[in-house]
Amino acid sequence: MCGIIGYVGNRECMPILIEGLKRLEYRGYDSAGVAVHKNGQLEVVKAAGKIRQLESRLKDHPISGRFGSSSRGFGRRRIPVRVATA
Repeated sequence: MCGIIGYVGNRECMPILIEGLKRLEYRGYDSAGVAVHKNGQLEVVKAAGKIRQLESRLKDHPISGRFGSSSRGFGRRRIPVRVATA
């Protein structure tokens, strides 16, 4: 199982995506990631652990945009990568 949050609108999406992930944190998931589309590019940041680890990575690699998605899940098959930008 996992939890997925999405946002499309006129506001900056990152605060909305992070807040959605925080609401799922009680479920015990062990990894999280965000993907944001901006200027024809998809930027992705992933982290193992609690949301604060993802927030720390986002401080090192800030991303912004007006639509994106985020997810929480169990990282049983793969170890999340630090930063992947497509």
